[in-house]
Amino acid sequence: MNLRWKKISDQKITLNRFRSMQKKRYQLPSGHRDNFYIFGRGRVIAALVVRPDKQIVLAKQFRVGPELVRWELPGGRIERGETPRQAVIREVQEEVGY
Repeated sequence: MNLRWKKISDQKITLNRFRSMQKKRYQLPSGHRDNFYIFGRGRVIAALVVRPDKQIVLAKQFRVGPELVRWELPGGRIERGETPRQAVIREVQEEVGY
């Protein structure tokens, strides 16, 4: 599988005098182009999923911040109005299909 992502642009956006974010535009392996935004704050979760055969489930994902494809625990940002438990279930389903 081709996991090469091509960075098209990288821009710092100042939101106010206390906060900023990075806007990075990439061409995905499929050829589709999309913007990604990196914020330094927010509530996040990660899940340690252990299968019945004692294997740990990891997600292989491109990470815009370090600009690398990495193996990592499934996880992500807790959405507004969502409990941490709901976020863990959603992220595991989205990232690894469990």
